[in-house]
Amino acid sequence: MPAWFLALLLLLAAWPWARWLVVDEGDRRSFLLPALLTLALGSGALTLGMFWLGLAGIPFTLPNTTLLYLLLMLPGGVLWWRCGHPLPRAKLPGSRIVRVAALLLLPLCLGALFNSAWWPFSRDDAVWIYERFSLEMFSTGSLVPLRGERTLYEAYPLHIPLGYTWSYLAAGWPNEFLARSFATLPGLACLAAAGALGNEIRGKLTGALAALLVGFTTAFGNQVASGYVDLPAAFFITLAVLFARRLWRRGRWQDALLAGLLCGLAAWTKNAALISCALLALWLLPATLRSRIRRRGAALALLACVLVAGPWYLRNLLAAGLVIPDTVWTEQAQQDLNSALVLFTRPGTFGLAGVLIQAGLLLSIARVLHTGRVDPPGGLLLFHVLPWYAAWWLYASYDPRFVLLFLPLLAVLAALRLEELSGRIPALWRRRLLLPVSMLAVAIALQAGLGAIDFKAALVNDPFMTICERRALVWHERQPARLASQSPCPT
Repeated sequence: MPAWFLALLLLLAAWPWARWLVVDEGDRRSFLLPALLTLALGSGALTLGMFWLGLAGIPFTLPNTTLLYLLLMLPGGVLWWRCGHPLPRAKLPGSRIVRVAALLLLPLCLGALFNSAWWPFSRDDAVWIYERFSLEMFSTGSLVPLRGERTLYEAYPLHIPLGYTWSYLAAGWPNEFLARSFATLPGLACLAAAGALGNEIRGKLTGALAALLVGFTTAFGNQVASGYVDLPAAFFITLAVLFARRLWRRGRWQDALLAGLLCGLAAWTKNAALISCALLALWLLPATLRSRIRRRGAALALLACVLVAGPWYLRNLLAAGLVIPDTVWTEQAQQDLNSALVLFTRPGTFGLAGVLIQAGLLLSIARVLHTGRVDPPGGLLLFHVLPWYAAWWLYASYDPRFVLLFLPLLAVLAALRLEELSGRIPALWRRRLLLPVSMLAVAIALQAGLGAIDFKAALVNDPFMTICERRALVWHERQPARLASQSPCPT
């Protein structure tokens, strides 16, 4: 338990920076956006600090990593104190629709958190890439070495594996139950990030619908506690688009800094997120030419992105002769209509929410083609979504999991269209549809909560399994070779 408390305290240490950088008075009085930034800046600063320690040849120890992190948080604490040191004030949302959305998403969040804290890593990539590298860094106290021309998965960004490594250092043993929360929390935060982006673009109803669409997507519940990096990267991408929108609207340097930082953190989490870095650069050019933002703001955003993500990719280039590894099996991409409409054609993967999200994207594209113009909110989202969608379809459409990287953006776009369509329904029919729609939403919410928990039958049969028994069960079911070579009992 002390390791869990230490992790919580370190996360809270990022609150002053988050609070100081949010300059909008409405957000300063709220809890959501500073809390999301606290999670983003805290995890990013901790792991980037560890990366720089590794480059300097300083071994990973709990005192070394924690002290450096606290030093990085210190200036934020000073600035926060000077501005009146406001403390976080969590309270129930004032909007009824937001409260309803939060209640509907509660089973999913509880199920994912339980799954993360109870079961060890079980998915293939989580075990054989991210956990394996984190265990290696824990045992050696140094970064995973690159292997020159033979480098492959070693060139994957280390944001999440380094978070796992710090969790092991804090616990004193490979505590994967604490480690899994390092990926599960930002994954779940995609719900709030989608809601915040929808609220920023249109209003609270759009935000609530966007969060529900993300949470009710079957693949989201299946993957959010898996230990994979797709949803943590999506969290940073979504927040980066939010602050890019604010930069366009207000032109403040804080928004430019955060848009760049968050894009850099996305690329520090998954190398595919370099797409978002390129999109940010492309978006800054017309924004600057049209005088929506100052050149200094654009330069600050790009500089922040490069300083956060650049050193990792520069290390790959100098030590292994590559920027990103050749691990996307592009020859397996299925470039046909079936994959182009993947949220329609894979109902078992994306569910009813996927159908609505796909329809929202098609309606948005059709509107642009019909009218010949782009509305500003939809245009911003289409600018970020369509390149992502095209890249997935052309190169990685063999795996629908990668759609999760831009799922929150798709959900916000669909929420815009849903809100517009709901406004056209006569009041009488809205009242008639309220009960069946509510019952369907509750049923989906409960199913999402159950779907987020693995090995439910084993849990019911023996709810008090020890760590050894849990590991033995998971390894027997999904990694039998590991069970034959390792002991499931912690040493």
